[in-house]
Amino acid sequence: MATKKGNNMQNSREEKRYRTWNTVLYRDSEIYDFDIIIANIIENVQKYYIIEHQAEDDTKKNHFHVTFRLENAKTRSAVSKFIGVPENYFEPTIDTRSAVRYQLHLDHPTKKQYSKDDIITNDKDTLEKYLINDNSEGLIVMELLSKLDEGYSFRRILQWACEKNYYSEFRRNFNILHTIITDERKKKL
Repeated sequence: MATKKGNNMQNSREEKRYRTWNTVLYRDSEIYDFDIIIANIIENVQKYYIIEHQAEDDTKKNHFHVTFRLENAKTRSAVSKFIGVPENYFEPTIDTRSAVRYQLHLDHPTKKQYSKDDIITNDKDTLEKYLINDNSEGLIVMELLSKLDEGYSFRRILQWACEKNYYSEFRRNFNILHTIITDERKKKL
C-alpha cells in the first residue's frame, strides 16, 4: 500500500505544469539536432535565455544552458514533445532570476565568470534587472516612495514604474504603498 501511495505522489509531481523550464543541451548530441532545437526554442517560446559554457576540465564538454518561459504551463512530457528533446533533459524553474544568474555564475565566484553579452535572449530588459544585486527591490521601493513624496498620483506612479520597467516591483509592493498613502491621508484630516 505504501508503495502505491509513493508512486501516486511521484506521478502527480511529474504531471505538474510549469511555464518556465531549464535544460542543458550539447551541440554534438546524437539524440537531437541541436540547431533545430535551438531554432524551435527561439521561434516558439515566450522568453528565452541561452548561454554556452566552456568545458572547465576534461571530464566535461562545452554545453548550453537554456532557460525558457512558455506562454502556457506544460507538464514535463508536453515540454519534451513541444521542444523535441527527451523528458529527462528538463527541470522546472521556480526562480528565473536565479537560473539566469547561474548562467553567468554571478553568485558562484569560484566558477568561470561569463558576461551578460554571452547570453542570447529576446528579453534584454528583464535580463538587466536579473543582474542587479538582491537589494535592488528595496532601492526601487525607495524610488516609488520618493514619487509619492513628490505628490505623484497612483496612476502617475504606475505609468512611471512601467516606463522604468519596475512594474513587477510596483505590483508586489502595491499594498504597502497604498497603506502608506491611506495612513498619510488620515493624518492630514
